[in-house]
Amino acid sequence: MSVVVDGLTKDFGAFRAVDDVSFGVPSGQVTGFVGVNGSGKTTTMRVMLGLLAPTAGSTTFDGRTYSDLPHPRRSVGAVVDRIGAHPGHSARRHLTMVATSAGLSLGRVDAALDEVGLLDVADRPIGRYSMGMTQRCALAVALLGEPETLILDEPANGLDPAGIRWLRDRMRAWADEGRAVMVSSHQLAELAVVVDRLVVLRDGGVVFVGSVDALQSGPGSLEDAVFDLLVDDSSVPVATPTQNSTPAVTS
Repeated sequence: MSVVVDGLTKDFGAFRAVDDVSFGVPSGQVTGFVGVNGSGKTTTMRVMLGLLAPTAGSTTFDGRTYSDLPHPRRSVGAVVDRIGAHPGHSARRHLTMVATSAGLSLGRVDAALDEVGLLDVADRPIGRYSMGMTQRCALAVALLGEPETLILDEPANGLDPAGIRWLRDRMRAWADEGRAVMVSSHQLAELAVVVDRLVVLRDGGVVFVGSVDALQSGPGSLEDAVFDLLVDDSSVPVATPTQNSTPAVTS
């Protein structure tokens, strides 16, 4: 699936949270989405998914906005908010309700729970889950429709070290299956192991789009390179939209 963010802008009154952001999310790759708190990452993701209306610009999935997709959950899976489940409901019941409302096969419920390692506790109330288990449940919801694209905002929150490694391996596997994976995270050391390319935001605008190798060209770590970029981007090339306004994708 081709995901294209083109000139995305979002204002909240006089405050511009996202400023003319353009990038692509290629299939078969993991795209890291990084920046300091308040840089516009979550707002961008929410606008991409139609949870917020853009002030300008667009996001398309194979040429369609999220709201125009005929079967959104079969095209895009996302973790951008709290799971929103009743704490007294089990994970199996919650996923069953989501699958029913989305017209998905109920056979996907246990398959998704199994994929995230919750099948053995699927009937336990979500209110009794740890933060990491709740995050896995949110991932299971995202996977229900076997989507071609995954958009994940800080999916490692609450996961223990084993869970973080599991998630890293799963993101790599999803990309190797041909899916487009976009993930925001502050854990740059983990991102360095799994991502193919990076989109870096500062003050609501894109300051870098490209491969990890293009950014991490010096002797330091990826974390050092990103930090230096967020302080001073004068020496780093920025991918810009082409003349036909399709964002350039540097692989």
